[in-house]
Amino acid sequence: MTILSRKRIRLLGDQSTRTGEKMKDILTASTPELWRGNDAQFEIAIGSNGSIIDDISNIASLTIEVKPAADRDGFALMTKTVEAADLQALSQSDWDSKGTEYYHALAAFTAAETNIAISTDTASYWLVIGVITKDSPGRHITLQASTLLIVEDGTGTAGSPPTNTDNYYTKGESDARYVPKHEDQAWSRWANGRWYHYVTSTSLWYPEVAIIVDSVPQLTLGDGVANP
Repeated sequence: MTILSRKRIRLLGDQSTRTGEKMKDILTASTPELWRGNDAQFEIAIGSNGSIIDDISNIASLTIEVKPAADRDGFALMTKTVEAADLQALSQSDWDSKGTEYYHALAAFTAAETNIAISTDTASYWLVIGVITKDSPGRHITLQASTLLIVEDGTGTAGSPPTNTDNYYTKGESDARYVPKHEDQAWSRWANGRWYHYVTSTSLWYPEVAIIVDSVPQLTLGDGVANP
C-alpha cells in the first residue's frame, strides 16, 4: 500500500564528483524539482566514488541549503542542518532499495518553508549539501550541488485579500482641502531658474514669484509670457 505524505527527493551527495556534476534525484533520474509551497523531504546519502559511505562516525553535521541561482553566497531561502545524533547508518543495498526509511540524513521542509516567492511560473535555485567533520577544528566538506526547480502550481489556501478602508480623497474633497495651483489642463515647466505654469484659457506661461505679505513669505504668479 502506498500512502502519500511529503514530496520525496532522494539525493546522493558524492564528495568525489567534479564541481560541474550536478546531483540527480534518484527517484526521477533528473535534477530535483518541487511544486512551490509543498511539504517535502530530502532523503540524503553521503557518498564517494559513486558508493555509499558506510562509516559516518566522523560527521558532526550535514547541512542542505537552497539559494538564489545568481547569489550562491547570499542568504539561504531554505536550509536544514542535521546533527550527528540524527544521522543514521546506511548500507548500499538499503539505499538502492529506495525505501523511505533508508538514508544518512532526512531534511524535511514544511509547505511554508518551501513557499518561495517566484515572479514567473518556474524558477531555478542553487542547492548544495555539505558536512562538518568532528575534527578539531571541524573540516567543512562540500559533498555536491545541483539545481532545484521550483514550479508554481496555482493552488493554495491563502484566501481572499482583506477589504481595506478607503484611504483617499475624492476630487471634490481634494479641491476643498487643497488650494489648486493651476486650473484644469494646465502644465508646468522649469525655465530660467523658476517654475512656469501654463494656463490654457490665456495661452500664457505664468512664473512663480515669491513675495512678502505681512512679514510672511508667499508664492504667487507673475505676469504671463508667451514663451519662457
